[in-house]
Amino acid sequence: MKSFFFSNNKLIKFCLAIIVVMLLSINFYVKKYANKFCYKKISNIPHTHVGLILGAGIKNQSPSVYLKDRLDKGIELYKLKKVDQLLISGDNGNDKDDEITVMKNYLLLNGIPLNKILIDTAGYDTYSSMHRAKNIFHLDTIIVITQNYHLDRAVFIGRKLHLNCYGFMADKSKYKKYNY
Repeated sequence: MKSFFFSNNKLIKFCLAIIVVMLLSINFYVKKYANKFCYKKISNIPHTHVGLILGAGIKNQSPSVYLKDRLDKGIELYKLKKVDQLLISGDNGNDKDDEITVMKNYLLLNGIPLNKILIDTAGYDTYSSMHRAKNIFHLDTIIVITQNYHLDRAVFIGRKLHLNCYGFMADKSKYKKYNY
């Protein structure tokens, strides 16, 4: 019985090792594929018609630190004429978690005209936001605005959905932990 348990234990460890290697390989592939379309410097970004700001949570009817940084970078892109419009994508499921209204109000308070704000109320996750940008809003080229930890994955998804998708890193703050 002991040898049976020991061999099963080795098999479990081997399977876990294979899974870890596969996950690391996928992560490496996504980063390598998408990284060439991602920008840290605003001066290098090509002009596109629309910048897509992905939701990132709210707290007390204000943007989370992550969302604020994304919104600020979107505003910067707009004011520097790198994008003509901003598409905000997030959840407006209820008053407590209405990212869309908070995002829209923040943009308006920072000088973005209402007619330059496109609204996607069903951007529940990155895939949904990218899919809807392509198939509901009929966009073909976008700059997606999110933090570095998320950027490669967002650009990868957009490109696999046949969006000519670029990424702009929104990291401005020091993020102590993933907390809204």
